Amino acid sequence: MLRKGCKNQIVDFEKEVEDKSTHIYVEKLLFALRPLVQEGTLGYTSFGHPGLHPNVPWEILDKYCDSE
Repeated sequence: MLRKGCKNQIVDFEKEVEDKSTHIYVEKLLFALRPLVQEGTLGYTSFGHPGLHPNVPWEILDKYCDSE
């Protein structure tokens, strides 16, 4: 949910995005969010080290998000 007055927006993806069939929806969501969120303020949280979660779509997250 985008909140008025918040400086940063964070997407919090969990284990559900490890299923490769969800990656297209992750990209569609971030593509839609990108023009709504000020440059430099869209980030994502991760659970653990990317090496331990190789099926999370890290490339998609990095493509649309400004930071992690």
